[in-house]
Amino acid sequence: MKTQPNALSQVIARAFPALLTIACIASAEAQSIGAIQGTSHLSPLANTDIAGLVGIVTARDNNGFWIQDSGDGNALTSDAIYVFRGSTGSKAAVGDSVQVSGRILEFRPGGDVTNLTLTEVNATATFAGGWTLLSAGNALPAPVTLSAGFLPPTAIGFNGGNVETAAGYVLRPNLYAIDFYEALEGMRVRLPSAVSSGPTNTANGETALISLSQVGIAGTLTS
Repeated sequence: MKTQPNALSQVIARAFPALLTIACIASAEAQSIGAIQGTSHLSPLANTDIAGLVGIVTARDNNGFWIQDSGDGNALTSDAIYVFRGSTGSKAAVGDSVQVSGRILEFRPGGDVTNLTLTEVNATATFAGGWTLLSAGNALPAPVTLSAGFLPPTAIGFNGGNVETAAGYVLRPNLYAIDFYEALEGMRVRLPSAVSSGPTNTANGETALISLSQVGIAGTLTS
């Protein structure tokens, strides 16, 4: 038995076909952060335009800001992502809940082929991107604690080829340090006790740290 559309739905479909089309497209573009990050080093949605991405701003810099959501329960997918706005683009404040649109890109720092990429949303006018404030003053997502019981492995990475291009490669954070950190890319983390493992990079103000729990573990520090 076939069901017939009711009279109201037929009127809407005839009067506003473009509106219905736009609504369908917007729905198809909406993604979660976990779906964008995926379970490998490169996003499964790279070079795809997205809309309706929601998260809490956890940090910001001169070119954009980081957002994080409540997560999808998958330990292999990061719950955070960087939103690139460019030096002149407006930036949301820490604690803002925002909705973002733009294109998913893999940014390689310094253009160095030996560097791993950073998955980001390019939310600039180049890709018809932007952000909308939903609310302000929100509590930040709880940080992940890096201490005894949850530390990166001492093996740096997979030695069977390029982790970005190896067919079917899935993150193995329990085996490799680069996979461990990839699964936490951009997320808030906490080190109850930290030790500096090198001098501060004065060019960008970064200081390399390890957990106190890692001190003395073979393979953690090399000279």
